[in-house]
Amino acid sequence: MPLLQLRVPSRLLRMALASLAVLLPVLVGWGITVSTTYLGLRDDAGRALAESGREMHAIFERAQHAARQVLPQAGQPCTDEVVHRLRHQVTTVLYVRTVSLARNDHLYCSSLFGRQVSDAKREGYADGRARLMPGNDLTPDEAVFVWREPAADDAAVLVGVSGGHLRSALRHGVLGQGVMLQVGPNWMDGKGRVQAGAIPHKLLFDMRKADPVYPFTVAVALDGDEILLAAWRAYEPMLVLLVLVGLFGAWGAYHWMSLPRAAGEVIERARARGEFVPYLQPLVSPLSGRWLGAEVLMRWHDGDHVLAPGAFIAAVEQSGCLGAITRDLMAATTTGLAGARLPEGFHLAFNVTATQLADPALPGMCRALRERLGDAVVPVLELTERETFDLAGHGGQLAELFALGVELAIDDFGTGQSSLSYLSELHVHTLKIDRAFVDSIERDSLGKVVLDAVIELGQRLGLKLVAEGVETAAQRDYLAAAGVDVLQGYFFARPMPLSDFVRQLPAHA
Repeated sequence: MPLLQLRVPSRLLRMALASLAVLLPVLVGWGITVSTTYLGLRDDAGRALAESGREMHAIFERAQHAARQVLPQAGQPCTDEVVHRLRHQVTTVLYVRTVSLARNDHLYCSSLFGRQVSDAKREGYADGRARLMPGNDLTPDEAVFVWREPAADDAAVLVGVSGGHLRSALRHGVLGQGVMLQVGPNWMDGKGRVQAGAIPHKLLFDMRKADPVYPFTVAVALDGDEILLAAWRAYEPMLVLLVLVGLFGAWGAYHWMSLPRAAGEVIERARARGEFVPYLQPLVSPLSGRWLGAEVLMRWHDGDHVLAPGAFIAAVEQSGCLGAITRDLMAATTTGLAGARLPEGFHLAFNVTATQLADPALPGMCRALRERLGDAVVPVLELTERETFDLAGHGGQLAELFALGVELAIDDFGTGQSSLSYLSELHVHTLKIDRAFVDSIERDSLGKVVLDAVIELGQRLGLKLVAEGVETAAQRDYLAAAGVDVLQGYFFARPMPLSDFVRQLPAHA
C-alpha cells in the first residue's frame, strides 16, 4: 500500500475537520462576543441599579420627611387647620401626592378630601412602614407607594407617592427594560405594573441591590436569549465575517487534507506517536529447528494497517529519521526482551546503513543492550548496501563495537556493488544470502549456481552463513545439506510482534 496514499485522511474525516474549521472560529468568536456583551451588560446594570437606587432612596426619604412634618397632627381631629397642614406638605415636598391621617386602621383625614372614613389596614407593609400597591380607589390603574409613619395612640401618617415617580426612578435599565422594584410582598417592573410575590430570579443574569436604610430592593434580571440577541445586534457584522472566514477556512482545510503529506512530515509525526515498532523473525537451526536468535524488523502501525519496510523505507531514509527510529527499535526490543529467558549465544540482529554504523552513539546503544539482556545475547549489525562504508574514517568505531562482542553481517550478500569489498576490508562475521538466490533452488537456474558459489566462498572464509527467504521444505533441505548454518523465512515463522515472540520462544529455544 503506497505510503502517501495512506496518509490522506478519509472523506468523512476531512468533512468532519472542515466542519470544525467552520465552527471553531464562529464558536470562539460567538463566545467572545457573548462574554463581552455579558460583561458590558453587568456594567450597565450596575450603573442602572445605582441610579435607580439613589432616586428611589430620595422618594422614600421625602415621603418619610413629609410624614414626620405632620406627625404631631396624627390622632388629632380633622380640622381645616390640619387639612391645610396636610396639603402644605403635598405642595412643598417633592414626589408627595397625598398625605392622610389614620387611627385604628381607618383613614379619617386626607389632603384630598378633608374629612373621610376608609380602611387603612396595616397588612402588606414592609417593616410596617412601606407598601407598594397596584392602585387604589382614586387611581385603580396607577401604581401607588405609601409610607406609613406610626404615632402614639395607634395613630399614623400615610404619605402616598404616584406610580409615575416610581417609573421615572426605575427608567435606568438595560436592553430597553427598566429596573424592577421590590417592596414587601409586591414588586413593580419598569413599566409600572405591580405584581404579587418576589421578583423572578434569572439564572444567567440577575443583579439586585437592597437599600441600606429603607425596605426596598432594586433589581435587573435578563433571560439568556435576551443576552444572545443583544450580542448578535452589537456584533452582527463581525459574526457574519467570522462565518465567511470559517467557510473559507473549511474549504482550504478540506482541500489541504486531500493532498498527500510530505514524506518527512509524515515520518516525523509517526515516530513521535510511536508508530514504528519492532517485529522479530526467528533465526532457525536447519538441523534441530531451534530458534538461535532473531532479526529485528521495522513495522509501521498506521491505524488499522501494519506496513512492511518496502512501503516506506525510502521515505524514512529521505526524512533523515532512520537513525533515530533504529535507536527507538533497539530500545523497545531491549525492554521487551528484558524479562525473557534467552538461550546462550542468542543472536539479535538489527539492520543498519553505513551512516548508522558510523554513528558515535551506536557503541553506547549496543553496550546498554548487553548490560540489560546479559552476555548470553550477541548483538549483530546487518550492514545493508544502500550506502558505502568508509573504513578508513571509522575503523576505531568498528574496533570498539567488536570489543563489546558485537558481530557484523553483510545483508543480502551478492546483490549489491560493495559486497566483495566489504569482505576484504571489514572484519565480517556473517554472510546473509539473499532470498533471490534461495528462490532459485527449485528452478535449476543460473541463480542456483551463484548460490552454491556464495556458500562455498563463505565456508572458505570461515564465515557463518544465514539464508533468508526460506519458504519450502525443499529449500530447507538443500540449504541444510549445503552446510548453511542458520535459516530464516516464512517456512519457519513470519515476523511477529515482540510480545508474541517472547511468548513462543520457550517452546523453540
